[in-house]
Amino acid sequence: MEGVACTDCHNPHPTVEVPRFVNIRHESVHRPKRLPMSVNEPDVCYECHQKIFALTALPSHHPLKEWRIHCSDCHDLHGQNESDLVDISVNAVCYKCHAEKEGPFVFEHPPASENCSYCHEPHGTVANNLLRQPPVFLCLRCHTGHRSGVYDTDGSFDMQRNLYSDCTDCHKQIHGSDLPSQTGNLGSGTRGHRLTR
Repeated sequence: MEGVACTDCHNPHPTVEVPRFVNIRHESVHRPKRLPMSVNEPDVCYECHQKIFALTALPSHHPLKEWRIHCSDCHDLHGQNESDLVDISVNAVCYKCHAEKEGPFVFEHPPASENCSYCHEPHGTVANNLLRQPPVFLCLRCHTGHRSGVYDTDGSFDMQRNLYSDCTDCHKQIHGSDLPSQTGNLGSGTRGHRLTR
């Protein structure tokens, strides 16, 4: 938290209207957390983190503006951890709310088990589900050998493949699964590809 003063977030001269601790979830240190906030915590954070504020305005975002989560649900506001997170890893933070994505799975998808932020931008994106890119482009960053498109290997149009033009049309459990790649015949006699990098 280099270059940040206590008074950037805390009011040293509180009044009834502007409490001493404007960036936390309660009105005084003597009251328990989770009481109604007198100031929206993200609003205080956005004063310095304007790029993050811009991301939360995108169509796919965590519900910060709706007050359903707060910055401190994921971030250590006082910088006591090496990372700026409340837990030891990005995934540990994400799994607090998204436990169904954790597994364990027989067939792990390495990016999902290593770091959720490889594929997801937690503050906001244009793509659905907080994905950094639309699924087919995101998948092809690592799965470069996988054919995509609607034409068969001989150049003929494959009607069936047109129905399955997104990776997640076949690979339903992208975070991991207890079944192999969950793909079948793609209409050209080629079997599905394994879910590996």
